Amino acid sequence: MEREKWKEELDRFALRVHKMGLGSVVLFLLESVRPLSGIIFNFGLFGRPIVDVIVPREFYDRLLSVLEDPQKIEYLITRLEEVEDGMAVGPSS
Repeated sequence: MEREKWKEELDRFALRVHKMGLGSVVLFLLESVRPLSGIIFNFGLFGRPIVDVIVPREFYDRLLSVLEDPQKIEYLITRLEEVEDGMAVGPSS
């Protein structure tokens, strides 16, 4: 159940990014940070008190959960590529 929930969230995020015209930019950034995701996750935890002032906690927690799990990063990259290539229109089945 939990797996389906994060997949649906990442599907919605991929579609939203595509509609904003930022798919290529986000793909580039995700590919760039993939090897460093563990380090970025730890810095994110360390900087949470400062970031909480600027960014809503729920959004930040979801962002950190994606950075924490390489499988989620890979899934998001795959979905963004599919959406950008026109192979996906809605959430995956």
